[in-house]
Amino acid sequence: MISGFTEVATAGTAVQLSSTGSKYTALQIIIQPLTTNEEAVAVGGSEVKAKKGAHGSTESKGIHLEKPEAKWCPQIVLEVSDVTQVWVDALKAKDGVEWTAVLA
Repeated sequence: MISGFTEVATAGTAVQLSSTGSKYTALQIIIQPLTTNEEAVAVGGSEVKAKKGAHGSTESKGIHLEKPEAKWCPQIVLEVSDVTQVWVDALKAKDGVEWTAVLA
């Protein structure tokens, strides 16, 4: 397993979950928003786009994860062969995700 966190420096500009993942073959990646997030984040491919109030439109792409609450934190599990295939965007700069990849 490998773990890490990814922070979006500029809201609206997607970043790779990890740029060094290609040396690992991942079976599953568990992703959840950082507990310090102030807004939702979106997870998807290189064209992921977080856009408030635009779910289902061409302005919003990917799976949106709302900010964590006191007793609840959303998460997703993706099956991919390479962590570099996963990208993150945020509604607010410095928001992001933490993740753990289960390796082959």
